[in-house]
Amino acid sequence: AEDGIRDVAVTGVQTCALPICGPEQVKQAVANVQALLRKTGRALDSLLRLDVFVRDIYAEEEIVAALKATLGTAMPVINVIGTEPAHGAELELTAIAGGAA
Repeated sequence: AEDGIRDVAVTGVQTCALPICGPEQVKQAVANVQALLRKTGRALDSLLRLDVFVRDIYAEEEIVAALKATLGTAMPVINVIGTEPAHGAELELTAIAGGAA
């Protein structure tokens, strides 16, 4: 699709990356995912899985705490993977959402 969102059945997939990693960056990355979900008629509570690709795997606890604070009861299954995110980013989120668009 033009906006970078791909729907497969009732699943939307989108990747958002930021240049540095911390609670504010996690919050912004989630806001980016939320904005993309809105374009498909979905909300954060439609998230089924959130894959978090992070350069500093030792920041996992801080990232998960920031996700819990940001997502609240909309917390999906979360996978935190230490890797080299694309384009020099420190944090990359891939969200899979379900539900009717």
